[in-house]
Amino acid sequence: MPSAEYSDTALNLKVGKLKNFYKMKKTHLMLSLLVIFIFSACNKKAETEELIKPENLQFSFLNDNETVIKISSSLSSFINSIHQIDPNIIMNEVDFNKSFIASEKGQIGEALGVNLKTRDTEIIYTFMLVRNGDKIGSPKLVAIENRKSIKYYDLESGTLLHLIIHDNKVEVMNSRYSHVNFQQRVFDCGQATANCIADAYSNHGWTSVWLGIQSAFLPQTAVAIAAACAAKNCL
Repeated sequence: MPSAEYSDTALNLKVGKLKNFYKMKKTHLMLSLLVIFIFSACNKKAETEELIKPENLQFSFLNDNETVIKISSSLSSFINSIHQIDPNIIMNEVDFNKSFIASEKGQIGEALGVNLKTRDTEIIYTFMLVRNGDKIGSPKLVAIENRKSIKYYDLESGTLLHLIIHDNKVEVMNSRYSHVNFQQRVFDCGQATANCIADAYSNHGWTSVWLGIQSAFLPQTAVAIAAACAAKNCL
């Protein structure tokens, strides 16, 4: 008759095999779902597919001192507004040597941005301006939190666009975060930009979901989309 020690060992081996079996089944299920997800996204119209291709994102660090100075000067004028949004942002430790330019291929408008340090390690903040030809303006603060939330603060109009990525969809909330000195033209421009961004993230099915996921992992995508929308509506 087998000893108790032998029986326990055999039982442990069987339990281990069962665990490995279910791990493999879970992995296969996840891979199958991913393939279905990608297949669904790839069947969308070509013009919306262009939104999510990483190769359409153009990004480089700025080596133009004059433009970097404009970013620095504009950021300085919004210090109080940004601190009201989040006092954890460290405004005296901005590395302007890492200022960048980001845009979507084939779109007007370029984002001129710089990342801001914060005591909250789960949030990535980017201050950005929009350039369209020789025009520069439309300052915004973009906040990406825990790769599940994207907020666009328009620092001139006070509009706030909040995108929440969950359950394979993007939820869009449009509001105002501040009662800045109201100017109808500035407000209309900020609201039109917010509507344009919201459309990109919410009205194109799986393409919009992929766009939200890509933006959460690549902040340059989020600012490039904002630049394209702001250039069309504000500059």
